[in-house]
Amino acid sequence: MTRCLFVGLCLAGLALGANSRSVPRVAAHSNSAPAAAVDAFLYPPYPGSASQNSVFDHTSPNYSDSDGRIVVFNGKEARKVCPQPPPRGAPPAQPGVCDAGYGTYWSYSLGDWVSYNGHDGIDYGISYRPLYAAADADQVTYAGWYDPQNHKSNLGIYVKLRHTNGYYTAYGHMSAVAVQSCSPAGCADLPHGEMIGISGNTGNSTGAHLHFVLRNPSNIVMDPYGWSGPGADPYQSNQPESLWVQNPSLVYYGAAIYPSGPALDYPAAPATGVIVDDSSANFSQSPAGCFTVASAGSAQGGSFRYVKARTSPSNCTAQWNFPGGSAPGEYAVYIRIPAVHGTTEGALYDIKHAGVTSRVTINQVVFPNGFYVSDGWVYVGKYNFNGSGNEFISLGNFTHDQTNQASGLEVAADAVRFVFVTNETVTPSPTFTATVTRTPTKTFTPTATRTPTVTATATLTRTATATPSQTRTPTPTKTPTVTRTPTSTSTPTATRTPTATRTPTRTPTPTRTPTATKTPPPGPTPQWTLVNVYFSNNLIPPEAVHGVRWVKTSPFMGADVLNEFFKGPGYTEYYTYGWRGIYNGFSGYSKTELIGATAHVYLKGVCAAADTDLTIAGLITLSLKQFPNVQAVKIYDASGNTRDPNGSGDSAPTCLDPGFVPSPTPTLTRTPTPGVSPTFTPTPTLTHTPPPGVSPTFTSTPTITRTPTRTPTPIITPTFTPTPTITRTPTRTPSPTPARFPTDTPQYTKLWIYWVDKARYEAGTPPFDVTGYRYVASNLDFAKFILDEYFKGPGYTEYYTYKWRALFNGFSGYSKLEVRDGGAFVYLKGACDRMGQTYTIADLLMLNLKQIENIGYVKIFDSNGATEFPGGAVDSIPVCLKP
Repeated sequence: MTRCLFVGLCLAGLALGANSRSVPRVAAHSNSAPAAAVDAFLYPPYPGSASQNSVFDHTSPNYSDSDGRIVVFNGKEARKVCPQPPPRGAPPAQPGVCDAGYGTYWSYSLGDWVSYNGHDGIDYGISYRPLYAAADADQVTYAGWYDPQNHKSNLGIYVKLRHTNGYYTAYGHMSAVAVQSCSPAGCADLPHGEMIGISGNTGNSTGAHLHFVLRNPSNIVMDPYGWSGPGADPYQSNQPESLWVQNPSLVYYGAAIYPSGPALDYPAAPATGVIVDDSSANFSQSPAGCFTVASAGSAQGGSFRYVKARTSPSNCTAQWNFPGGSAPGEYAVYIRIPAVHGTTEGALYDIKHAGVTSRVTINQVVFPNGFYVSDGWVYVGKYNFNGSGNEFISLGNFTHDQTNQASGLEVAADAVRFVFVTNETVTPSPTFTATVTRTPTKTFTPTATRTPTVTATATLTRTATATPSQTRTPTPTKTPTVTRTPTSTSTPTATRTPTATRTPTRTPTPTRTPTATKTPPPGPTPQWTLVNVYFSNNLIPPEAVHGVRWVKTSPFMGADVLNEFFKGPGYTEYYTYGWRGIYNGFSGYSKTELIGATAHVYLKGVCAAADTDLTIAGLITLSLKQFPNVQAVKIYDASGNTRDPNGSGDSAPTCLDPGFVPSPTPTLTRTPTPGVSPTFTPTPTLTHTPPPGVSPTFTSTPTITRTPTRTPTPIITPTFTPTPTITRTPTRTPSPTPARFPTDTPQYTKLWIYWVDKARYEAGTPPFDVTGYRYVASNLDFAKFILDEYFKGPGYTEYYTYKWRALFNGFSGYSKLEVRDGGAFVYLKGACDRMGQTYTIADLLMLNLKQIENIGYVKIFDSNGATEFPGGAVDSIPVCLKP
C-alpha cells in the first residue's frame, strides 16, 4: 500500500473506520457569496519544517462527511466510493477500496490517501515545537484549555488571535501558552513571528501536531492556500488568493499537495538570566510547608517541590518573587518543570507584573521531553516589571484538570528564570476580562511527529490579564465574507507562491530581541515511520499481502517489524480479509541485527518444512527489504543454520526446503484438529504447533518420509463482534475495509450500528453520530439484530479507545418490535429521561433502522405505549423526548 500521506489519520484500528455521518436536525453549511480579493498577510506559524498532514476540505469544511468527497485547494479530489469506471491515475492498493475510514479517501489524481472529509483547517506535523503568530495581532481572544473538564475535547489547549485586518487564526492542541487573552480589539501588540507557545497533543488529538485554522472577519473558516484548481471553488465562501506571504516549509511522506517555502529560524538560545529556585530566599510557600520536597537530577539545584492537584480553590501556593534590585524593564520568563511529579495537565501560573496579573497554562506532564524543551525550561512570555517589590510568579494547586482525575495528579514547583530584554519605559496595560469565543474544531487524529528541536526561546507578549468567560460558538457563523482592509504590514502579491525574497524578517526593536544569530534546526526526522508488515492471503492461493503499522523511527527498525509480524494480523485483517501469518513452526526470534547492508534474523522454535512456495522466510524478507538500507536478509533456524551464511544474497533456513529430510525425533504432539480425523504414520512425526493467538493457514505434519500430513484449516466465519479492528501501533493503520462475504451470494450482511462520539456530543459539536459495523446472517431479522446490538452498547475498543457511546435516556431495552406497512414500530422499556438534550436515543434508533431497505419511517413508543404521532407513515418519538 502506498505510504499514508496524511499521518494524522493513519492510526491503529483504521481498518474498521468510524463512518461519521451528518446528523438529522443539523443544517448543512450554507455557502455565501464569493469573497472579495484579499492581500496576503500570513507567515509560517512554526520554525523549521513540518510534515504535510490533513487538508482543508473545499466541499464541506464543517465536519460533515455525508458528501463522501474531499477537494483540496488545487482541485485534486478524493472520493469515499471509488469512481466507476476508474479514472486515470494511480489506483488504490486494494482494487475498489477508496475508503480507509475516518474520512480518509483515495485520490486517483494524487495517487495517495487524503485526509479528511469535513476538515476546516490545516494539520502540520510538529512535536512540542515553538509556535509563532502567523500575522500581526491586536488581540488575543483566547489562550488556555478549550474545556478544562474535558481534555479530549476539540482543540485542547489553544490560542486564538485577532489580526489587524480583522481575520482570526487559531492554533490547536498546544502544550503551553505564552500569551494571555484580552479585550477589546487593540488590547495587544503582537507581531508576526512572535512566539505564542509550544505545540502539543491536547484535546481531540492522538499525536502531536498543529491544527491551524483561519477565519475571516465574519468568523467563517477559510483556506489560507486559496483556490488554484480548474473551474469554480466548491467552497464559495473562500477567497481565491493564497494568503501566505511566505508558504510554510513542508516535508512530504507521500504526494505533495501544498506548496513549500523556506523554513523560518528557531528562536535564539536565551541568556541565563536570574534564576529564582525553590530553595532560594526569593521563594516562599503558603501555608508554610504545604509542598513536599523531593530530589531529582532534572530539577534546578537537584531538588523541587510538589503537591496534590485539585479543581477547587488552591490551599497551597508557591511564589517566586521578582529579584529585588533588578532593573525595571521587560523580561522574558521561563519556568522549569522537573521530570517527575509534574503530572498535572493544567498548571496555572500567575505573573504579577507592573500592576497587572497575567495567567498562562502549562501541561506539565509532557515536559521535559526529547524535542524542543529537553531541559525542562518552558518559555511563558515577556512581561514588564517595574521593580516595585510586589511582583512575582505564583503557582497554586488549583488546576485545569478534569475533576475525576485531579486527585491522582500532582503539581510540581521548581525554579523560575527572568531574562532581561530591554529597559525601555513601559506604561502598564489595564486589566482586561476576556470574552471567550470558542471555535470548536474536531481533529481526529494525530500526527506523526517530524523534526524534533532542541533550543529554547524568548518572545514578547504585551497583553493583559485574562479572566475567560465561557461563551461557546460551536459552529461556523454563516455570515457572508466581508472585504478586509489590507494590513499596513502586508505586501500584496499577484502570485500564490511567494518569491524567495518574501522571507519574513524579525527586525530587532527596543522592545523585542529576536536576533539574526538563530541556530537552524536539525533536518526533519520523523518520530514514527509507517512500515509494511507482510502476511499471507488465505482466501486465495497463498500470496503475500501487507498491512501497515507505525513503528518508532530508528536506523534499523527490523525488530519492530518482526514484533508486529509475530503478533499476527489484526482482527479485521484476520477475520475479514483472511490474512494469516506463516510461521513454519517458529515461535519468534531471539536476535536481529543489521551488519552492513545485510539483516540477520535468528529464529526460535522447531522448524517445520514448508509445503508451499511462500514461507516465513519470504514474508520476513519482504518485510525487512522495504528499508533502503537492507539489501539482503539472512534467516537462521534455532541452531544457527542457514543455507548460504557467507554469500551476499538472501538466505533461509535449510529446513524450509520442501526436499529437506529432518532427523527422526520423537513425536512432539498428536493433538488432532477438531472435526478432522488425525493421520497417523508408522514413523515418528513432528507436528507444527502454532504460537498462541495465531491461526496458521495449514498445519503441516511432515514425516521422515517427506510425506507431509496436512490438517485442513477450519472454515472461517465472520465473527459477530462489536469491537472494531484492534491494532497494536501508535497511530492508525490505514488498511482498507472491504466487505468480504463467504460466497458470491452473501450468507452474511454487513450492517451499520450508530453511536455517538462522546467528545463531540459533550461539547455540543455536531455531527455526533459515528458507526461501527456488524455481520449478521442474511436470513435473520435485521431490525431485531440491530436493536439487540444497540442495547448491548459499543464494543470494548469502540468504548474505551474510540470513546463511542450509546444513548439510552433512561430506557433499558425494548419489549416489542414490528416491521410492517413500510415502517418500524419500536416499544421501549424503562423510565424516560431526556436529560436536557435535543439529540437522543430516538435519533440513533432512526438512523439504525432506516438503513434497512423496507423501513421508510420509525415510530418509537415509551413504556406506556405513547408516541407523538401514532398514526400516519411518519417518524414519531415519545413525547418525553421532545425538547
